[in-house]
Amino acid sequence: MSVGLDHPEVTRFLARLDDAAAALPPGRREELVAEIRDHLRDALSVGAGDEAALRETLDRLGDPADIVAAEADGAPSAASAAPAAPVWQTGPPGQQPWPAPRVSPWGGLEIAAVLLLTAGTVVVPVVGPLVGLVLAWVSERWTRREKVVATVLTLLPVAVLVAGALAVLVAVPTSSSTTFDSTVPAPVVETAPAVPAP
Repeated sequence: MSVGLDHPEVTRFLARLDDAAAALPPGRREELVAEIRDHLRDALSVGAGDEAALRETLDRLGDPADIVAAEADGAPSAASAAPAAPVWQTGPPGQQPWPAPRVSPWGGLEIAAVLLLTAGTVVVPVVGPLVGLVLAWVSERWTRREKVVATVLTLLPVAVLVAGALAVLVAVPTSSSTTFDSTVPAPVVETAPAVPAP
C-alpha cells in the first residue's frame, strides 16, 4: 500500500514540527516546514512508499523539537547554503544521515497524566483530573491538539453534571407557598342594607 503525506503519522509529525517551530521567525518557520514536507514527499515517492519506508524516513528525521532546536542554534539552512545538507541531516558529507533515536511519546509525566485523567476521577474525584490536566499541559511530548482534546474530554462530564444540576434546581419549586390564579374572579359578597332599630 502506498503511503503519502496524508498518512496519519506524517500529518502528526508535521503538526508537531509546526508547533515546535513556533519560536522561529514566521518566514523561517514556513520555510522549514515546507523543506521537511518536500523531503518527506521525495523520500516516500522514491522509496518503496510503504509503512516501513515511512517509519524509516521519520526515524531519520528525528524528533521535530530537535530539528527546530538545530535550526534555532544557527545551523545553516538549505536556502542559505545550497551545498550544505539540510538541518535535520547530520553526519559526514556523502553518507546517510545518522538515524535519530526514536523517542517514545510516553514518559513518566505522560503516564501519570493519563492515569490521573482516567482513574483519578474514581480515586480522587476532583483533584485527580485537575492534576492530570496540569501534567498534560506541562508535557512537551504531547501536541497542543492532544492537550486540548484531553481538556475537553475531562471538562465535558463536569459541564454536563452542572447543567443537569441547574436544570433540576430550576424545575423543582423551592417553596410551598400558595399561588393564586388571577384568571378566576374573586367572589363578590353582597350585604343587606342595615335596618334601623325601632
